Order: sequence, then structure tokens, then C-alpha cells
Amino acid sequence: MRAAASADDPVVGANTLAFWAIQQYSTGNPRGAIDLIEAALTQAPRIGSARMTAMLHARACRAHARAGDTRSADRAANAALDTYAHAGPMDTDLACVYWFNLGETHQLLGSSALNLGNPRQALKHFRDASTAHHSEGEAYDGDAFPRGHSIYLARLAEAHLALGDIDAAVDTAHTAVARMGGVTSARGTSTLDDLRQKLGRRRAVPAVANFLNYTADYKGLSR
Repeated sequence: MRAAASADDPVVGANTLAFWAIQQYSTGNPRGAIDLIEAALTQAPRIGSARMTAMLHARACRAHARAGDTRSADRAANAALDTYAHAGPMDTDLACVYWFNLGETHQLLGSSALNLGNPRQALKHFRDASTAHHSEGEAYDGDAFPRGHSIYLARLAEAHLALGDIDAAVDTAHTAVARMGGVTSARGTSTLDDLRQKLGRRRAVPAVANFLNYTADYKGLSR
């Protein structure tokens, strides 16, 4: 941030604030994350990238969702999608947002809906992430980001579980573990820990019991 300020570089400043916000809302300080994103958004007019602005709105949605503020989260979600509609081609945009497309937007909004206790809306966003067809390259590319994909798959499994579709939840959970590299080689995340806890309430279901036994040696690492 000091370097960005000294160089008068709003792109580096806003991008740094966005990642700093992730750290804040992931460790129990969503209000602090909101302040950081709002500061980043003040630089959006100078930056002039609809893609980056949409990313910041999506991060704001995540922070508001972690804070339990449904109205603000919905407003930020709409802003993210509306702004992204004006994004230019990826190859002409800022290098630091190479990873952010329409599919990624839906993944973030789906995660937010899940935090807010709306699994049906979350499921729709997760499905839209894979079928985004705004233009070539807009669907979420799980092969390019296998670890991120495993986290989103675990959240998709949570959505299925919350809607009572246990078979889909378990199938998706197995896919998430496979994406992580298997139980023994996975770089752990708290996402799978959370999923295991939720599935534990359905241990009487044989498929769930099998999954819990399969992942019994999993050692999650906080994220």
C-alpha cells in the first residue's frame, strides 16, 4: 500500500485492498473488510476497468454476507453483475484481474448466498458459474484453478445438503476431495472441515458414513 501510494498507482492499491479484505472477512472481521473494499471502490473511476470494479463489488458482497447483511449483499451482487456486463475483453484488461470472469463472479455470489442461508440461490449461482456464456472464456475454469474449484465444490455440496439432496451432496463432496488431490495429499482448507461437520449430522445415512470414514484422516488447515 505504501508503494502504491508513493507511485500513485490506484490499480496496485485497489487490488491490495481487495486481497486484504479477504483476509479480514475470513478471520472474523467483515466490517473491516467492507471498509477496505469501499476504499478500493473510490479508486474505480481512476482505474476505468469494469472487470476490476465488478470484482470489488463481488468482494463487497462476500463481506456483507459474512456480516449477515442480506440487503447490502444483494445490492453488491447486483452491482457486480451489472458492472461486469460492461467488462472488455480479458486480453485488453488489467493483468491483475486475469482470473476474474463471469463464472468466478457467480462462484463468489453463490458463496455469499450460502453464508446468508439461501442455498437455493447459492445453487443457482454455482450452476451459472459453469454455464456462463456471455462470451468465450466466461465459464468458471476449474481445471485452471483446481484448489479454488475444490473449495467451491465443497460449498456446492453444502448447498445440496441444505436442500436435502444428500446423494448430490456426497457425490459433490467426493469430487471436491479428488480436486484437492485426495485425502492424504490435499492442501487442506477449513471449507472441507465445515462440510464434514455438517455431514456429520447425517452420519446415519450409509453414503455419508462412508464419506466421513474416507476423510477421517483429513487434516484441514484454516484458511
